[in-house]
Amino acid sequence: MKAKIFFNMTGIIAASICVGAILILAAYSLPTARIYHNVEKSARIYEFEGHSPFWAGGVIHTRIDNFTDIIMLTKAAYPVENLIDSAFLNPSWKLIDDSPVETLIDAMKNKRQADAENWCYPLYWHGYLIFLKPLLMISPVHDLRVLNFYAQFFLTLIALILFHERFGLKLTLAFALALLTINPITASINFQMADMFYIILLSTIFILRKNEMLLRGENYLYFFLLLGIVTVYVDFLTYPFAAFGMSLCLCVMMNEKIFFAMTPKEIFLKLSTYLFAWGFGYGGMWAGKWILASVFTSDNVIMGALEKVIYRTSTTLSAAEGGGTFTFIDVLARNFSALFRGPLPIILGLLIIYLIYILIRRKKKIFVTKSRAAAFAFIMLMPFLWYAVLQNHSYVHDYMAYRNLAVTIFATLCFFIEDRSTSYKLK
Repeated sequence: MKAKIFFNMTGIIAASICVGAILILAAYSLPTARIYHNVEKSARIYEFEGHSPFWAGGVIHTRIDNFTDIIMLTKAAYPVENLIDSAFLNPSWKLIDDSPVETLIDAMKNKRQADAENWCYPLYWHGYLIFLKPLLMISPVHDLRVLNFYAQFFLTLIALILFHERFGLKLTLAFALALLTINPITASINFQMADMFYIILLSTIFILRKNEMLLRGENYLYFFLLLGIVTVYVDFLTYPFAAFGMSLCLCVMMNEKIFFAMTPKEIFLKLSTYLFAWGFGYGGMWAGKWILASVFTSDNVIMGALEKVIYRTSTTLSAAEGGGTFTFIDVLARNFSALFRGPLPIILGLLIIYLIYILIRRKKKIFVTKSRAAAFAFIMLMPFLWYAVLQNHSYVHDYMAYRNLAVTIFATLCFFIEDRSTSYKLK
């Protein structure tokens, strides 16, 4: 990577940190009285549903993480006394018995104001608040859930139409199945699951519409850098790798002639550069929050964040999370177990049978280049890199992290489904 490009990327991250800080300060500048009122009206929903309800039995895909959604709501509704501290430390009412539901109910029933014993959560940017706070000034949670569904439905429809125009029915179905792996219904009910779903849909639409522009110069590199920045700004560490992996797979598919003219080594280096750009944006933007919070408040957020990073990349569990240790194989087992519950395995199984049938029927007519195999293999295996790095998080939060496997499913289907350049016998 040229020094000039790296310098430009660093400048983009620095500018993004400044813009992110301004936006979060603007969000916290909004009056909270109306937000508090609408959150109060919504408290009964969470009192009835509890922390982790399922909208379809015990199928893990249908688990709604109200635990985190309530944290988001209490951050949005908490009175602002000091703008800088609020924006960078993100306080809310102190948790009662580690239960956001009880905390929310108590705060709403007792009309609790800001107090000295608040609970701060400065590890994340909480960028979702730039959308959630204004929306909560207008509507309570039940209306926002419906609005969330409408917005995701129309964006999904647009993405599928554009996908079909560019690739035809088979690959559109592959993309749709990857979205089903994430489960759009859960993403429409659950605010924290929705963030990444929006990013996946919007990045897909953008690539399909602006591929020619992205091919100019190093625009794709900067695109993946910005994708990492936006992801970490709004996400709660749910399934962030899914947005990058699916966008990378689409980038390869849109530009097959370019990628498959490369050698496998060249493809590996090119895709690794995009991976670095995304990771640089993701890590750099995240670190920016810790630095700002440490500089502008009295808290040493950097030290606390580093301790949390060390823990979430470890293979141990705290007493609160059950204690003990686990292995990387255990991480994979839990995530695949989460993926293969419910009807999804049946759909995947039927699709695999169909692909085997295609392979047998057309084995004499088609072949695959090593470059094509290398490109898709790289993308298929990327979620396992995420699991290998963030082992503790992926183990404990398997109900979220399994969604990163949508990348593996998408890349695998795109590799095998026939198009003009597809082949199945190594050349």
